[in-house]
Amino acid sequence: MTVDGLRTVRNTIVPGRGPHPIPGARPRPRLRPVPG
Repeated sequence: MTVDGLRTVRNTIVPGRGPHPIPGARPRPRLRPVPG
């Protein structure tokens, strides 16, 4: 994996919110509340 790939993964996965399909995309409202 290249450095750009690692950066993309880091930018895509937001801590506490789970992985996002598109970097910088707004998180969709969850149907069920998440503890914590």
